[in-house]
Amino acid sequence: MKSNSRISAGITGAIKAFAPLLTFVWLSLAAPLSVSPYIGWFTLSRTCGGLTESFAASFVVLLLPMLLYAITGRRMVRVIAFIFGALIALLTWLLCYSELYCTLELKCRINESVLSLIRQTDSGEAGEFLHHAAGLETFQLALNVMLIPPGAFLAVFFLRRFFAYLNRRFVMITLAVVLSVSTVAFILFNFSFLFGRPVDDYSMMITPLKVMYESRALANNTQEIENLRRANEEIEVASVKEKLPLVVVIIGESDKKTHSSLYGYELPTMPRLESLLNDSLKAKGELVVFTDVVTGDCYTNLVMKRLLSTNNDTVEWPERPLLPAVLKKGGYGVMYFDNQTTPSNFNAIDYSSVYFMNDEVTGSQSFDKRNTERYPYDYQLIDTVMPDILAAKDSTVVFLHLMGQHLLASSRYPAEDAVFTKTDYQHRTDLPSAAIEDIMHYDNATVALDKLLGDVFERLADRDAIVIYLSDHGEELYDYRIQYGRKPGPMTTDRAHTLYDVPMYIYMTPTFTESRPEVAESIRTRASSPVYTYWMPDFLLDICGLSTPAFTPERSFISSTYNASGARKIDEGKVDYDEVK
Repeated sequence: MKSNSRISAGITGAIKAFAPLLTFVWLSLAAPLSVSPYIGWFTLSRTCGGLTESFAASFVVLLLPMLLYAITGRRMVRVIAFIFGALIALLTWLLCYSELYCTLELKCRINESVLSLIRQTDSGEAGEFLHHAAGLETFQLALNVMLIPPGAFLAVFFLRRFFAYLNRRFVMITLAVVLSVSTVAFILFNFSFLFGRPVDDYSMMITPLKVMYESRALANNTQEIENLRRANEEIEVASVKEKLPLVVVIIGESDKKTHSSLYGYELPTMPRLESLLNDSLKAKGELVVFTDVVTGDCYTNLVMKRLLSTNNDTVEWPERPLLPAVLKKGGYGVMYFDNQTTPSNFNAIDYSSVYFMNDEVTGSQSFDKRNTERYPYDYQLIDTVMPDILAAKDSTVVFLHLMGQHLLASSRYPAEDAVFTKTDYQHRTDLPSAAIEDIMHYDNATVALDKLLGDVFERLADRDAIVIYLSDHGEELYDYRIQYGRKPGPMTTDRAHTLYDVPMYIYMTPTFTESRPEVAESIRTRASSPVYTYWMPDFLLDICGLSTPAFTPERSFISSTYNASGARKIDEGKVDYDEVK
């Protein structure tokens, strides 16, 4: 009987423990800010799931010390629990400040980049960072947030006696169910990545677990780089026909096909390229506009992995060599100029975009020259690197990655270069003023792209060269709903066209078309054929005349064996574009 009595007393004590814990949750609805600025009041405006996560995040932070404190009567254990809770509060505050600093100062969330930089930081750099960080407004904000968990802890300390009188069965059961459900929801949401489930919106993940998630991602990236190094080293490449003198590949950013006047947009957003389509101007070169081009993903990091790889979907991505490494081993000089990342800072803001090329070894295997600076506007990058391109020896491939029309488009062009004003959109009576302004900026950024491409074509017009332009992905810009930017959602025909249907142009100089009429004709012939941007590496290897196990002829649209009916998978390979278009 004594044993049963002790068990019953223990269960009763454990159930009573939920009462002060619930007080902690309700008194610290803002406490999730001590774990992540993405959780807290923001979650209350979302679905019940968001509210559950907010409860759970608050509940878990001080779960262990609160349980120790609630179920024991020993003073020493209470003191230890209180100290333990204070240490957890301090740790969560430090994580909170890290998250706030990344968000407000670096314009990013905690990711592989941040962890990588921490790993590379020495004591001197750490001291400089702390001196700088302590003077920021984010520090003051985080300092205020720091007071929330200890405050909630103290509130429970003073209210514990009050809740000791809440012995009604209904209250106890309700508290147990609510907190149990919230805890299960928290575990399922925040720990699912540990079991291999992809995280679609990990902004809701509490910062400690986000650090775990990104640490694992960083470890995976490290392993990927090791595999890429080996694949780049082992690949065999042979030249089977005459090398091309100069190939320039320009990768745009967030360029919408439906806002290009080359595809029928009502405003003249691409006037210079339109002039190249005029027969009377063919002496300046020939522009071929492709009408059915699809990209595989709507996020730059995923697209760049495939555009710069020779992956053929039969093996894991890093098991195949990088395209630039294959070109370099095949005897081409390779340059890479990127206005989104540079190898010097290991891409602190957009680490995942081309992290695999920021590695010293893979970089040396792939490139002869890279830029070390980024510029406010793409034309500044072009002006800086064009002398290197023009001075390049024969058999050179140049990759250019732009900022393009990336959100916010108002930052992608100088204000004095604006062509369109809000008066040009008076017919869009279906949209609010702010949306009209976003579209205006986007169209002006598209005009800036047109000017840039026109300048590149003009500077190369007297060379034996070919220029390929394509966008990494599209952009949602009030097309079928009031939405600007790419957010996760169900795949529909509208979404597929908006984000995955992209522009692609190929410019051939007069010398190129005269010296290679068969290649020029093949490119013209394929202008209306289905093309998949993830097959571009095969086209480049084909046109550059390289033979290698990494080359798949059926994916090169100028090959006689081109498979135009091949599946064009989108959304991380989950959807066939041609089935939903």
